[in-house]
Amino acid sequence: MVEIPNKYSKKGNRFEMNINEMQIQDAAKNVLHEILSDIQIYSKGAYSQVYKAKYGKNGTDVVIKVYLKIGFMRMEVRQLEELRKFSIVPIPQVYGCFFGDGDLTTDIYFMEFMPGVPVRFVAFDNEADRERIADAVVDAHIALHNVVNPNGFGELDCENFSQNWETLFHNRIDGYFQYLNTLKDSPLSAKARTLIDEAYYSFDNVFTQPVKEACLIHGDYKMKNVLIDPKTFKLTAILDPMDCCYGDRESDLFTYTNPHRDAKFGFLENYTSKVCLSDKFLLKNQYYFLWNELKLFILMGYCFNDTFEQLGQNISDMIKYGW
Repeated sequence: MVEIPNKYSKKGNRFEMNINEMQIQDAAKNVLHEILSDIQIYSKGAYSQVYKAKYGKNGTDVVIKVYLKIGFMRMEVRQLEELRKFSIVPIPQVYGCFFGDGDLTTDIYFMEFMPGVPVRFVAFDNEADRERIADAVVDAHIALHNVVNPNGFGELDCENFSQNWETLFHNRIDGYFQYLNTLKDSPLSAKARTLIDEAYYSFDNVFTQPVKEACLIHGDYKMKNVLIDPKTFKLTAILDPMDCCYGDRESDLFTYTNPHRDAKFGFLENYTSKVCLSDKFLLKNQYYFLWNELKLFILMGYCFNDTFEQLGQNISDMIKYGW
């Protein structure tokens, strides 16, 4: 089974950290040299819990991100730094980091509070407003993707960038696949495991066109991670990268229709009207989505067999019928 540190409590297929206000206050004293007030849970994600509080004489709003696993904070802070260099939309500043010991304490960072609401929750009354929202979201995304690394594909600070995205990505899923093979008493359903195996061995049927540009990838461009002014439809912030790197721009697009309620904005259609994608983009989109969900299972223990089965079946059918 996936090893879960003892400071997590299992709740269904999700794991929630048993952290209290005193631990957050201790981290704030260490990093901000301040005592926080009005600490409230703000949101929950796959890798963290986010709180909002006030600090200082003026009651300045601050965001506190509490990680469910050691190691992700260091990567995210570096990724925010890279995105800030190139984004046409504000990226929040990180005020400071508290590095946990992995036993009694975990990683926590304190970040600038950004105005706006997640794009996912914005209402529009007509087609013109929908297009304005889609343009804002997609244009900001394309601006990131237009940043191309001349040295090749890879993590932001890797010593030797790869000249071949397909090899790099195959090596990544090799690691995931080998891990799945080591699991005992796996929670994966038999159908999910069969379809995952089939997808893994179908790699060459998916990647038939070489990826030529090493583009800056956000890694988790979901509509809960993009903030917007609901009155002006101007983007106010881009948040929470995950696996931000230089890679295939098409690997960054499955979030446009995940979850399905975001499809109403027409982000994917807007993007494809502005950027020419590969012939097998729709197939690759499902493939990237599947391995992203498996990454969550491997790293954090989230096992969504219905999702694995649906994506695996989509990939199988699309290959079978020549998509």
